Amino acid sequence: MNASRIDPYRPADELNAAATKRPSNATWIFASLLWFSLSVKYVVAARVSKSMFEDFEIEIPLLTQWLLNPLAVVLLMAITLGVFFGGLALPDRVKRRTLGRIALVVWIFALAASIVGFVLPLMTLIRNLS
Repeated sequence: MNASRIDPYRPADELNAAATKRPSNATWIFASLLWFSLSVKYVVAARVSKSMFEDFEIEIPLLTQWLLNPLAVVLLMAITLGVFFGGLALPDRVKRRTLGRIALVVWIFALAASIVGFVLPLMTLIRNLS
């Protein structure tokens, strides 16, 4: 019998390891990069916003006060490091992809909070100055 024949009753993963698609790490890597970029943006925006609000002596909304708190920066950095090193610690690519998806959803909420906390008060300030 010819050994190179394909047996139709064998599972695909036994026939060819490349036939089954392995999950990618791209979601986790993308989420890690987005969290890092949000952390850098947040540190810069917090410094600029805080000095601007102090210069014009305006009332800062509660969300903005919380975002300007140094503990918020520590929390953001802890999440960023947790996503990156948590993905490195996971042995399974499927779990890394799940971590990446969860991190992306939480990142969207963090981005929305930073936009509402920083941009809306700045727009109010600009409108009041003109």
